[in-house]
Amino acid sequence: MNTPSAVTMTPAELTALAEHILRTHHALLHRELPRLDAALSAAPRSLRAPFVHLKSLLDDHLMKEERILFPAIFALCGGEGAHGCGLFGPIQQMQHEHEQIRLLETALREAARDAGPLEADLLALLDDLNVHAETEDTLLFPAAVALERAALGGDDEEAPAPTMPDGDELVRETRGACSTCLTDVPAAVRIRHG
Repeated sequence: MNTPSAVTMTPAELTALAEHILRTHHALLHRELPRLDAALSAAPRSLRAPFVHLKSLLDDHLMKEERILFPAIFALCGGEGAHGCGLFGPIQQMQHEHEQIRLLETALREAARDAGPLEADLLALLDDLNVHAETEDTLLFPAAVALERAALGGDDEEAPAPTMPDGDELVRETRGACSTCLTDVPAAVRIRHG
């Protein structure tokens, strides 16, 4: 798929990219994860343990993308404003999960020889998973954030540091729970003045 850079992506191009990710990468995972899970049920622990962890993480990850993040991106591309806490929190969570997936991918590549005749299938899934996460992290997510920022009246430049409307001093950003989008999103830690 010929994809423009995230900086120049239009809403139609962003929609097409998201649809491509769903049709190719997500469809492959929905098809191959259960098949490989069943086929590798008796695999050595060095392969089985990271695969089971990866499958569990991906099942949850795909659900969040397909039920929360991608519909929000499609709505934004359709001209609707930001929903809930916006895209920043869900995207941060997806990127955090991509890092966890990359660690498991490394472990699975090291143990792939234990998959026997399924080694090529497992490596093909991991190769696609790598392209999938990279496409989201470098194209889809930056373009979605830029579009949301533009819809909110901002620009594509680096966002300024968060300010506290009540005059509190921002100490650092951390992670916390969001009841409207995902379970783990950025939150601000602040010092109360007055």
